[in-house]
Amino acid sequence: MGPQPIDDRSSFVGAKDQHQIRSDDPLDDAWLLDGNVSFSVGVEMLNRMVASKSYGNAMTRLKCDECLMFLNKVVLPVCTPGRKFSLGLCCPAVRASIDEGKCLCEPRVFQGVIKGQLNFMIQIVRLCRPQFSIPWHLPNVVHREECKPSIKASTAGILNPQFLGMSKTELTSRLEQNVPLPTFNDVFNPPESGAYEAGWARVSVRRSDPSVLASEDSDPMEFKADLFYPKSRAGPGGGGGVQKDLVLADGGPFPLIAFSPGFSSKPDFHVRLLHFLASHGYIVIAQRSTHHLGMDLDRSKFLAWKDDIVTMLSSLIEAGNDESSFLHNAIDTTRIGISGHSNGGAMSIPAAVDAIENHGINVKVVVPISPACILLGDECAIPTEYAPRLHGVRVRFIVGTADQTTPPRSAKFFSFLLPNDTDAEVVLLKGVTHCVWEAEPKLWPVTNSGCGKGSVSPMLAVRTLMMQMEEFLRLHLRKPQGY
Repeated sequence: MGPQPIDDRSSFVGAKDQHQIRSDDPLDDAWLLDGNVSFSVGVEMLNRMVASKSYGNAMTRLKCDECLMFLNKVVLPVCTPGRKFSLGLCCPAVRASIDEGKCLCEPRVFQGVIKGQLNFMIQIVRLCRPQFSIPWHLPNVVHREECKPSIKASTAGILNPQFLGMSKTELTSRLEQNVPLPTFNDVFNPPESGAYEAGWARVSVRRSDPSVLASEDSDPMEFKADLFYPKSRAGPGGGGGVQKDLVLADGGPFPLIAFSPGFSSKPDFHVRLLHFLASHGYIVIAQRSTHHLGMDLDRSKFLAWKDDIVTMLSSLIEAGNDESSFLHNAIDTTRIGISGHSNGGAMSIPAAVDAIENHGINVKVVVPISPACILLGDECAIPTEYAPRLHGVRVRFIVGTADQTTPPRSAKFFSFLLPNDTDAEVVLLKGVTHCVWEAEPKLWPVTNSGCGKGSVSPMLAVRTLMMQMEEFLRLHLRKPQGY
């Protein structure tokens, strides 16, 4: 499907003149006095806060966003040791989030519990004794009868038998008998690969300054990334990440692309796309430094996210100038792109500006896929601030019309903010949800991407995305014939 016209611009009028955004707006604490805590009052205050933003009309407002903001702005301050801690306010706040807000029924909140990010809350819940009782086996929470309406209305996925090539009866029978479901690969019909074999390596990327991002794949001065590259078919391959075994294909130098996965995501969830791009003659690097982030997202972490995208580009450009690197003379520094999905898609915009303005990197194209404009961490403020400064590049936004997680209005808003000397288009994928990543069917019901919903399967959505990206990059980033 080709590019679709951008509409609904009237709702964004004035946004270009208001892009200096504060991201630390506190909720009014007055409504917490005397323990009179209400989830609905908290939501009203969130509405007023969102309405005050220049990007309020573009921001995603789902129940899980309201819950996460209520937990961050209300529950965390009064329930953790510190200046605002108060057991007299903590229990009412917890009960408001669980009994009134039904927040433990929201998949993203529940996943925060399972990952240990909200363990403190479960302990306090048992102390505060809400009406909603917490089973000792936490995964059973989302299967409770009172959670079914919330799950149905949420962005959680479903097992759609049609997308798995089977009947509803066959699917039910498999689930009852614990017969494995088809895998993504069983159903996926990939587009034709390019002329090259794709190599892969896990690499370490050095930062110039300490980062706040800390996980098994990221320490203050270094983080892991996955590298995909056109490989010589006669060479031994690059799976092990040892440079002496890496053999780059002839035909370089090659364009360079930095790719940033979304919330709680790794390059593993886009591996077919990244291999596909490498087979068409692109060197692609994807960060592993952000997959651990959860409810603690804030402006500093989003800026660190952006910084790592730029650092990946700088690192590979440096490797291209290093005679000891297998990438020596392999990077075409005149043909560089940035892409990402969801939060990674949103951060690709400020990353491109930073790379151009502060590092002299020649970014030619940006491809934000389902770019997020969300409440959590006031993430939308950063691309809103940077978008008007993204001059002289080509941008293709790609988003599904059935995406409830990051609806098309977010991409249209960011596109509207871009300056006139930037050529931008919004491609709408009909019937596609936020699930344009390679989610295994068994995981669909526990994702927050609507996997299995919409009218297009995740497998077909990924195939379509691959073709859309390759077409755009071929037109605007690949070396012309006869060059």
